[in-house]
Amino acid sequence: MTIVSADERRQRVVDILGLPERGSLPVLDRIARIARRMFDVPSSAVTVFDADRVFIPGGSGDLPESIPREHTFCQHVLDTSGPVTTSDATCDPRFRDLPAVRADPAIRFYLGYPLTEPGGTVIGAFCVFDTRTREFDAAQVAEFSDLAAWAQRELLAEAESGRARAAQTALLPDRPLRIGDWSVTGRCAAALNVGGDYFDYGADGHVLHAGLADVMGKGTAAALLGSSVHGALRGAIQSVTEGMDLGRYLQRAETQLADELDRSGAFVTVFQLSADTRTHRLRYADAGFGLALLLRATGERERLTGDDPPLGLRRRERREHQVEFLPGDRLVCVSDGVLDLVENPVRWPEAVESLVRPSTDAEAIDTILDLATERPPLDDVTVIIVQRHP
Repeated sequence: MTIVSADERRQRVVDILGLPERGSLPVLDRIARIARRMFDVPSSAVTVFDADRVFIPGGSGDLPESIPREHTFCQHVLDTSGPVTTSDATCDPRFRDLPAVRADPAIRFYLGYPLTEPGGTVIGAFCVFDTRTREFDAAQVAEFSDLAAWAQRELLAEAESGRARAAQTALLPDRPLRIGDWSVTGRCAAALNVGGDYFDYGADGHVLHAGLADVMGKGTAAALLGSSVHGALRGAIQSVTEGMDLGRYLQRAETQLADELDRSGAFVTVFQLSADTRTHRLRYADAGFGLALLLRATGERERLTGDDPPLGLRRRERREHQVEFLPGDRLVCVSDGVLDLVENPVRWPEAVESLVRPSTDAEAIDTILDLATERPPLDDVTVIIVQRHP
């Protein structure tokens, strides 16, 4: 059995939370603001350790983004694994040489509570600072410990969501695919930490396949069902590359998912394609998706749609369609979260075309996902672009 050190556990938390690049977390900022007001202190912070530094994913007051661990009050929480306090740090041999204590004005009062993971490893601290000498009475200490417990719950919940996000991301393609003069690339941005969008692409010999599925809803419930959708669609993809009719392929996936869809009352929209890169024949099936756009090299625009319902909504035979794919043509498939990003959702084809036409595939996807950052969507945003290069 591999033994993981405490510092390695702490580093995992830092990595999962995406510190320091991700910046502060709103819920932890809120807890720190509450502590600052309740106890009338200049600053309050939620800190997280790695081997060498202390990061601050939540805080209120004049605080750095990170600081060397040996320069912090919080390092002593690691030494004791219990609450640490000092009424006057300038006279306390543990703290008097710290840069913050030697500064002007000096930090004199500190109270820090350890934040631990389920295995008991201290991963950070919840703390308050003051430039005045202070003593907390029993009631204040009890109130502070309640806030520390809240901060720990939120920090662990965020870390768990991060693990779920990493697990879901690991199911998706992590790089563009090129086969002959064809290419496909895609990316997904969840509205929450995890989401119900799923996309996939790959190639077997001269046959390329790509698909996008959107589970009704968002968040953890949609992500769990999305994992099942991923398994059902991925499990039968070999049959697609061997020539299976795409309508039959979606029927097979729906049959496999029937019990889960019935119990959850959910449905899944799917767009699936397969392309023979030698004959340049593109086959597709659309189960209630309706957001695929073929941008012709000639400047024309076509919507690729079908009238089949989503999986789980109404079971019936599903049909495959075919379209000619010429040099310079591009197929853009987006999930309905993109509709939240455009000024007029009814005219989404024009909006998507205006973003994609002037750009490379990667640039176009970056632009669309940047919009999701500027104007957070109500639903997950996923984009796939398939191109036959001239």
